[in-house]
Amino acid sequence: MARLDWVEPIGTITRYFPFIDVETRRIMELIMRESYNFRNFVHILCDKVCQLKAPDQTIFLAVHFAALLFDFKCLDKISKIHGKLSIIRPNLFYGSAFQGRPDDFKKVRESADEVLSTHSPDWLALEMHMVKLEAENSEYPTHVYDSSTYDAIVSLIEENQDFDFYRSRMNDTMTIRAIRDGDVSRALELNQEAIDNSEENDDINRLAHLLRTRAGILQSSDRSESQRLLHRARDFMDSMGDQAGLADVLFLLSKLESINGDYDSAIEHNLECVRIWETIGMPMSMPALTLSTLYNVIGDCDAGLEWAKMAENELASRPVYQPRAILNQAWSMTLQGKLPEAHQLLDSVRESILKSGLESNLGWLYFISSVIEAAEEDYFSAAISVEESLDIYERSGGFVSFYICLHHRARIEVYIEQNEPSSDYESPGPWLTLLEEKAHSENLQGILGQALLLKATTLKMKGAHSEAMKVIEQTASLVNERSLEFLRPAVNRFIKMDDDSGY
Repeated sequence: MARLDWVEPIGTITRYFPFIDVETRRIMELIMRESYNFRNFVHILCDKVCQLKAPDQTIFLAVHFAALLFDFKCLDKISKIHGKLSIIRPNLFYGSAFQGRPDDFKKVRESADEVLSTHSPDWLALEMHMVKLEAENSEYPTHVYDSSTYDAIVSLIEENQDFDFYRSRMNDTMTIRAIRDGDVSRALELNQEAIDNSEENDDINRLAHLLRTRAGILQSSDRSESQRLLHRARDFMDSMGDQAGLADVLFLLSKLESINGDYDSAIEHNLECVRIWETIGMPMSMPALTLSTLYNVIGDCDAGLEWAKMAENELASRPVYQPRAILNQAWSMTLQGKLPEAHQLLDSVRESILKSGLESNLGWLYFISSVIEAAEEDYFSAAISVEESLDIYERSGGFVSFYICLHHRARIEVYIEQNEPSSDYESPGPWLTLLEEKAHSENLQGILGQALLLKATTLKMKGAHSEAMKVIEQTASLVNERSLEFLRPAVNRFIKMDDDSGY
């Protein structure tokens, strides 16, 4: 079992000791005695290689460890002083590619090849092949490369049993490729092999990220296990001081909370992600996009619009996701009552989404169309549009979007009931029934709160006031027990309206 404490050296660092030069090992052992966690170790090491003359291998490992933490401030500091050192350039280019310059993946491969063309120790050659493989897989499936890089890594590992610890890094990279291929079983197999290897070698940094990856894979099929893995990964991230890793874990936890309908907690975790990523210089595009969605869900359209605009700017280097940010702006505009502006935004991305064929964007296009149609009281069209979204997200396993769409469909059903009231108050409509049943069966407490609020609304609309108040009392208890603050204003308004009506 990997250690959480910093009293003993961790394999993330010590696995290199058999291969590096004597002076580099001496420097690292000295810093390990001075530092209180992995992040502190990396910062001291980076300062040392920037202030004093250090061996090339020490500089390389300073860059390597900073890259593991996505610590771009350390990388920039070292780059300004040692940027011409050939062995660190692949990692520096990989970092800049990750910050939003995808063309630098090509420079990763080219600079790694330059080092490989010279006489380098086998471990350093293996490092070059590994970062090259990571760059190739980052471009997959847009660009597909032959297996030569992977084959070279396997060959070097098999030739020297001391290199066995590299299998976790190799399998980690291939796991991501399997995920993109949609081969979940293979991804889980590779991920487990990597976890076992990292535990054997006490590589806590790699292990924490592997647990996070596994949690992401299992998020749609086993939420309790996903949450357990994320909590374990979070403990490791905390022990190391890995801020970027912690933000990644919080982001995945926020997705679980969003599926549950715990939107307040999800927002708080995403805001913390933004704070961390801003501090370390990471792009904030995905939490910004997520926050725009979550704020719109809870009805805070001003915040939703602000975050959607930020997401659009942040996603300039990832244009495939930009349409969703623009669609979220249309959603915010609709909530603000600015329907002409919402239509204009929707029309601006419709053609590109339809041409791209990307299902997640297509599903969101249908959903936002439905939101606008419902605001225009064209409930027939709104129902058809959102049902297209539901088909897409149910098939693809996009459960955050699925439950947002399902709640919207149930709400449309209630709107229709308002225009065509029925005296049969004991039988809610099929969509509201489905929403409540799924919330109960999947233990989605926030979604249940939304369903109960709609149920109380339709009961009161049909004249069943005492039944409506029983449901709203149940909703109020749920809001208090689960801290579902986003529902509290609606519950309080419902109770006040009932008090004012004299019932």
